[in-house]
Amino acid sequence: MKFLLRIILSVLANVAAFIVTAHFLMGFKISYDFKNLLIAGIVFALINLLIRPVFKFFFMPAIILTLGLGIIVVNAAMLYLLTIFTNTVIIQGTLTLVLATFIIGLVNLAAHLITKPFFK
Repeated sequence: MKFLLRIILSVLANVAAFIVTAHFLMGFKISYDFKNLLIAGIVFALINLLIRPVFKFFFMPAIILTLGLGIIVVNAAMLYLLTIFTNTVIIQGTLTLVLATFIIGLVNLAAHLITKPFFK
């Protein structure tokens, strides 16, 4: 039950992160239709659940050598995969991709810290 609840919260956090990122970055375009946002949140949660661990495994030497900064490359790759799998999110430019990675990461971190007491 906790696992399912975490996935649902992850999807909702992703939707909120997309909205916040689109508000702050001009090159980050999203469809504000709730159905499309929900689909993008689900796809991004699945990417992070299924594909991200594989990328982290293969990039582990780079992540260690850069003292953890290599994870930014992994997170940016996951966001880029989202633009490939859905047409709801459009990212224009590499700088926008990197900045969107930071913003989405911060929103997801905040959501994790807020909901952490519920999962003890």
